[in-house]
Amino acid sequence: MGVAHDLVLLTTDPQSGKSYISSTVSDAVLGGALMLDLIAAERLAVNGEGRHARVQVLDKRPLGKTLLDDALGRLASRKPQKPASAVTRLGKRAQREVYAELTEQRAVAPRVVKILGLFPTTRHDVLDTRRRNELVSSVKACLLRGTRPDDVTGPLIALLSAADLVKPIVGKRDAKPAKARAKKIAAGDGSTTWASKGVREAVQATNAAVAAGVAASVAATSGTGGG
Repeated sequence: MGVAHDLVLLTTDPQSGKSYISSTVSDAVLGGALMLDLIAAERLAVNGEGRHARVQVLDKRPLGKTLLDDALGRLASRKPQKPASAVTRLGKRAQREVYAELTEQRAVAPRVVKILGLFPTTRHDVLDTRRRNELVSSVKACLLRGTRPDDVTGPLIALLSAADLVKPIVGKRDAKPAKARAKKIAAGDGSTTWASKGVREAVQATNAAVAAGVAASVAATSGTGGG
């Protein structure tokens, strides 16, 4: 599994089948995960830093993976663009597509429920509990016991931090120290360093884009509700 698949599985509540990632921010969060997957596959790169950072397509050749190839296609014909723009384009409908692939892999099973007995919505029961439990245990070990992150837990923790999703994974009691640790891991500070400088810079640019996208989505939703 890639970052996007692991993130969606990790953030699916095993009891209710509901995603911790709300629909208002899912495009930004999943866009970030897909960007990291495509960077790892050497299809994208982030050049420059801060406001000068740009996402560039390095290789337009398909990977033979529907999810990633569809995402890459949304950027392939475009000039280098800001990470925030790239994340938004990559994340369109991505959560639904990831769940579809997880269903094919028998990692989850979709189930339609009705909210208030009227409005149908889809939940996903976790079937691959072993994989999800491994992810939860690994993430908790990094956040609560000081285990050094690796190329699986590092990107996941960075995205959880950017999207403010640490608390549902570790629980309310441990949320405060876990969030602080997650921020350090996302930044690659000191003993938390888990990747090369180039990869860390790409993750940091992606994280900034995800955080900005989440904030914008929340603000837009709040503004609509307040009107």
